[in-house]
Order: sequence, then structure tokens, then C-alpha cells
Amino acid sequence: MMNLFILVLVWALPSTLCAVEGDWLKHELSLGADFSDADVSSDGSIVVVGGAFVLFSENKGQKWDLYPIEVNGESVSAATICFGMDDTLFAAAGSILKCRVVGEKWTWIADVKNLNGAPSYLTTMDIHPSGTGAAAGPNDTFMRTYDNGLTWHTFLGSCDECCKVEFLHDTSAIMVGLDDGSLGTFGVVARWPQEGGGGHNFIPITGFLKIAHNYPVYTFASAGEGHLVVGGAKVFGQEGANISISTNHGEDWLDAKTWPSKRVTAMVFVNEDIGYAGLESGDIYATFDGGLNWTLDYQGDRERPVNDLVTSEGAIIAACSRSTILVKQVVASVPAETESPVVRQLTVRRGVPIDLQDHMQIKSPVIESSVYNQVGMVSQSGSKSYVIRTDQLLTGLYYIVVLTAESKEIVKILLI
Repeated sequence: MMNLFILVLVWALPSTLCAVEGDWLKHELSLGADFSDADVSSDGSIVVVGGAFVLFSENKGQKWDLYPIEVNGESVSAATICFGMDDTLFAAAGSILKCRVVGEKWTWIADVKNLNGAPSYLTTMDIHPSGTGAAAGPNDTFMRTYDNGLTWHTFLGSCDECCKVEFLHDTSAIMVGLDDGSLGTFGVVARWPQEGGGGHNFIPITGFLKIAHNYPVYTFASAGEGHLVVGGAKVFGQEGANISISTNHGEDWLDAKTWPSKRVTAMVFVNEDIGYAGLESGDIYATFDGGLNWTLDYQGDRERPVNDLVTSEGAIIAACSRSTILVKQVVASVPAETESPVVRQLTVRRGVPIDLQDHMQIKSPVIESSVYNQVGMVSQSGSKSYVIRTDQLLTGLYYIVVLTAESKEIVKILLI
């Protein structure tokens, strides 16, 4: 009954605002807290943490329920939140807390300490469905669990201040953050090699360090297997953003062609093509070509920087400062003309011709080959040649649809 009372009290406040701004639905509450982190359960439910409260939605962010974070009757604030194995909920700041079901009571698990044993706090945490988890914060604070959060241990990280840690498609986590090197503060992207149960520490991905020196990184997202996109600032302490892309697990990196003008603080991808980046200015940018080009999608304000972005069943949810949540419904589909299976995906430099015979097993003459962009507009059509020219195309994402007497096949191209 206590949870229900608080829910009615907060959502009934006159200063609570629910407004539509463009394609985004804006929820502005009167909690006096910043929404700092969010996560999505296995069934698509969403949690957002803000101070001593958790917001919970089962319908892609259209309606929210509010619950307090309390341990033994005392209110406790948290900075990060995540679902673990079997959708057990964890929240943390100076302590790690556990809740079996959203809305039930929280229990204390462990106090947070850094490698030197000094009290500290966590700002980012993630637990793989297998029960392996990692958490981090400032001052070289790194903690790990192998038993779905029952026990936590400190370990050695790879940067002075970790900004985000997240598990991707396996039990290997990716971490991004800042390091204070001899030439100034620079970005670190590191991998926790958990395959086969070995490895306790994060190992820097050296390919990124080669291009990212003096590029502070604050967030990252996975756009598919091996496809990583990281975002941060162009130069530490100055205006401007930087976004870099890797399609081979971090071995090689490419700078985006266009990017936002302010520091990137959050990022998420709906699929391998469509992604969103949140900024310290409160703006949100979108990409439709895997992170190569970015355009303004929502204009916010500096009082409500975007602290986290998550996606659930085609919806984008932004957790912002000043008790603000933004929600957008996204239709993430390829053009109707390209709904046959994609047989090959390529990254090609603009101006380099593409010989389809090198990438497809075409057994009969080409009747027609057409090139479609992301929104289904025909860029080239009617060709009967095996060779596709790219010098007349802009950089971005394209689908080459090849029709023969025996089949209809598709090659997906990222033109850089």
C-alpha cells in the first residue's frame, strides 16, 4: 500500500508535465532528482533510477509506476541500476542493493570499495544473463560478480574513471572511460575477456587507443556483432563531440563523417543501422547508417542533459536530469523493396566500384539491379551490369537488390 500511496502522490503533483515535442513524448516529474541510469528486462520492461526512486514501465514508456528505494525503512539513493539473471533488479551507489521483483523490498548486498579498500561509489553496472557482472565508478573503483550479484569483489580496471560498462552478445564486457596519461586525459575502450571463464581484469583495445589519444570517451553502444560505436568529446574540457566506429570488434576504427556539436553522454542502437546519441546539451541525434552520419532529432536544453538511453521493442527511452524522461516510438525496418534476406554486408569507400560477382553467387544473367537508400528511395535502377558505381552516391547505407531469372538477392553496403 505504501508504494501505491507514493505513486498517486507523485503523479498527481500539479507540476508534473506530460507533453509531445515532435516525435518525442516528454515526462517531467517533480522528484527533485536526476534520472541517471536505465535498463531493460528480458520481457521488455523498463526501469529508470533517479536518487531514491525507481520508475517502472511495462508498455514501452507510455505509462510509468513509481517506487521508493528503501532498506529497513530508510531511503537509499542510487546512481546506477540493472537487471540480472532471472530479471533480479540491482541498484547501486555507495552500496549494492538487490530487489527480487520491482516494487518489493530492497536488501543490502555489499558496500562499495575501491582497490585500495577505501569507501567509494558506483556509477555504472551491468550483469549478463549468465550471472557474470561488472560495476565501476570513479577513483579506480571496479567490482565483479560471478554469482548473479550474491557476492562482489574488487578488481583492477583499465582507466582512472569508468563511464560505462556493459555486456554485449557474450560474457565479455566492454568498458569505456577516461585515463590521465602523460599527454593529458584520453579515452579508453577495454574488453573483459570472460570467454571460457578466464580473465579477471579489463584489457585495453589497442586499436582504439591509436586514434583516440586526447579523445575522451563517455559512452558506447553495440550496433551488431563486432559493430561498436563510441562517443565522447573532441578534446578534453572543450566544446565538440567525437564519434568513432568499428565493425571488427575494435581492431580498426573510423571517425564518423558528421557528429553532434556537444559532448556525447549516452548512446543506443535499435538495430545495426538506426541509433541515437544523447548529449550533455539535452539534444538527441539520430543515425540511419550505422553511426557514420548523425542529424538532430530532438532539441533539448542544458538543464536536462541526457544521462542514459535504452531501447525496448522499437521504443527509445532517454533518462535525463531534472526528473525528465523522453520516449519515442521507432519504426526500425528496411525498405519494403528489400525485404528478401540480405546475403552479404560490405563496407566500401565512396568511388570504388562494386563487382557483384565478387560478393554473390549469381548463376544466371542479371535482369535488373537497383540501389536503395535507407528510406526506400531508388538511387540507381535498371542496370543489367554486374558492376555498381559508387562515385555518384553520397556516403551512407544502401541496399543493392539484384534480380535474376532464378532469384532475388540483396547486398547491404555501408559507403564511407
